[in-house]
Amino acid sequence: MSSREPTTKASWEIRSFREDDLPRLVELARIVYGDQHALTNVAYLDWKYTKNPSGKAVAAVCEQRGQIIGFTALIPQEFEINHATWCFAWGGDLMVHPQFRRQGVFVAMVQSVFRWSEGKISLVYGARELGSPTLRGLFKHFDYVNAGKVITVKKYLRTFSAIRHLWFYPKPALRNLVRYLASVADLISSVLISYIISLIDHAMGLQKKFSGKDQVIQVNEMNRLVFGEEFDSLWEDVGDSLPICVVKTKEYLNWRYANPTATYIGFRADRDGVLSGFAVLAYTIQRRLKTAWLVDLLAANPDSAARLVEECLRRARRDQAHIFKMYDMTLTKNFARSFGLLKTWYKRSLAVYIADPRIPKDLLSDIANWHVTVADIEDWI
Repeated sequence: MSSREPTTKASWEIRSFREDDLPRLVELARIVYGDQHALTNVAYLDWKYTKNPSGKAVAAVCEQRGQIIGFTALIPQEFEINHATWCFAWGGDLMVHPQFRRQGVFVAMVQSVFRWSEGKISLVYGARELGSPTLRGLFKHFDYVNAGKVITVKKYLRTFSAIRHLWFYPKPALRNLVRYLASVADLISSVLISYIISLIDHAMGLQKKFSGKDQVIQVNEMNRLVFGEEFDSLWEDVGDSLPICVVKTKEYLNWRYANPTATYIGFRADRDGVLSGFAVLAYTIQRRLKTAWLVDLLAANPDSAARLVEECLRRARRDQAHIFKMYDMTLTKNFARSFGLLKTWYKRSLAVYIADPRIPKDLLSDIANWHVTVADIEDWI
């Protein structure tokens, strides 16, 4: 079945996405996610679905009598696996109108985009919260496999201010009080554990090792978030050392950080005048707390990575962020704890659908082989 042939059930049909669908997708997004979601911005949808240098989105629209009641998309991404480049796709932006849920719309749309992407996309991936209905649906109805858990690490930067801001509940009910006290307990325990670990690492000399005193590596903020030819050279040097990673060339980076709904701060590390890494920082407000996210990180060596994370932490403090968060990565494991970054209870499952049998499944099944950052698997920042 081609993308032009509709799949029908009851009173709705599924067809391929067209650019003139964008305004009506905004209407659906407002119903499903509310007015503040990025999907309610036409410029964001246009950037994401049509401007991607890896190719336009493979997307399905579910329509009933001219009204869009469902949508899902596969966003192409170039990945490198052991020196070979493959076309993967990030699977997301699932929207089903509340009145049409549990009627097979979700399954039919995903089946359609998989069929239309045959021969074009080798693997589909996405991170979902453990136990979420979407994750259960992917495992139940499709041949998705669990590649491992994506773990977030964090550090509280303004403890007392965070405690004041944690109360965001409109009513002082007992249930809300219990939730607040649990959040405060988590905050205090995280700060204490971080302080104790810091003392231990100081005694063992680990903090000195990653203290950022090496003046050979210079970290500076990028005046404009524009990635030039030197970023291609960095990728050529670093890419081969990462078993599985998004191909982070200047073409990809300039597209990824042109997101019209987000503001990014970029940093670059130079060693002896040569680019040795970069990092991207962004801020969100979650439950009244200002959170600094390390959105992206790529470095030629652990020292450059440590200097970049250190600079992002410094900038987050300067900008009055309450929390600093990033994904746990192999690149940062040697120094994350020394910076007070501790693993959180919040974990997400990296679910993958392997469409090309030539892809080595044993490599994919170990999350340690994946160099994934927030920018690689999240669309909300």
